[in-house]
Amino acid sequence: RGVGNGGRLNVSLWRGEDPATGGDEDGLSTTARHFIAGVLAHARGLEALAAPTPGCYARHGNWAPTHANWGHEDRNVCIRVKSRDCAPGEAYVEYRAPSASANTYLLLAGLAAAGADGVKRELVLPPAKDDEAVLLPTSLPEALAALRADDVLVEALGKDFVEWYDLVKRAELADVAANTARFAATGMDHDAAVQEAWNSLYFEFV
Repeated sequence: RGVGNGGRLNVSLWRGEDPATGGDEDGLSTTARHFIAGVLAHARGLEALAAPTPGCYARHGNWAPTHANWGHEDRNVCIRVKSRDCAPGEAYVEYRAPSASANTYLLLAGLAAAGADGVKRELVLPPAKDDEAVLLPTSLPEALAALRADDVLVEALGKDFVEWYDLVKRAELADVAANTARFAATGMDHDAAVQEAWNSLYFEFV
């Protein structure tokens, strides 16, 4: 368990050759504020793409976010802003939720859709380290349910794809549960049996 391996994404926004991330007293442009607000608004559904295996959720609270929040130079928030005291072209935001096991292409597609929705609807960015920020899913089934319920992400990724993704992940969960029981029957304690079940599913061909 512990911190695990992160797969964080650094994002900067541009209008052609002009940087569009930095700007106000927080080092953020209006566009960047809307973009981050969009990512946070869809952060629960994005978690199914950012943390696609059961083991990913052990990272929460270990330099991986527990809430859909943001802040400056903070490794515990969902969106870490790196935009103060730097040139406009050097400003960026860091999406800290992803595990290293995330599929980068799916994650980028979801992140772009979420951010674009924030820009389109001009969503208001909540305060930094907002005490009222929503909790991120703490398990893969909860994250899958959040993804299915997010109309913006479903439309962007495609309803058929989301249904397929959900089916595949639920089959993986069933496999882990069955193998956990099988390994536990050999005398392993529960945590060791779970770990062996994950290994047998995700690392068989590594």
